Amino acid sequence: MANIHYDKKNLETLFDFSKIVSNKNEIPTDVLAFVGDSFFNMVATFHSIGDGRIKTAKAFKKGVKHKRASGQRKFLEKIEALLTVEELEVVKKGLNSKGAKKRGNDYDYRYSTAFETLVGYLFLKREWERLDIIFSECFK
Repeated sequence: MANIHYDKKNLETLFDFSKIVSNKNEIPTDVLAFVGDSFFNMVATFHSIGDGRIKTAKAFKKGVKHKRASGQRKFLEKIEALLTVEELEVVKKGLNSKGAKKRGNDYDYRYSTAFETLVGYLFLKREWERLDIIFSECFK
């Protein structure tokens, strides 16, 4: 494996949406949800540690309520009225994806997958301001 030094520019190109695929509509919904889940887990972890002066067990308990399906469903319900038409279409794709349906008609799981799909979509588009607005509302 090549020894690659990751400076800021390399990290920015690592997450360059256009290098992943030229047309955002070509990315499978379950891939968007996978990316969104990963990114959101990091955001929720940082939110749970606050200023960093917290015991990890307490931070874990605090963060897990946001990371579980029911927590993500609640976040989606909180922000739904703020979403654009385009974002609502992404949410709908997430609700109807194969990944969302793999647990049958589990309401929490389907809505958490839709939330993760939205987060993944905005992350890959580098919509940092939009993500900031959404996460600010979620963690109020």
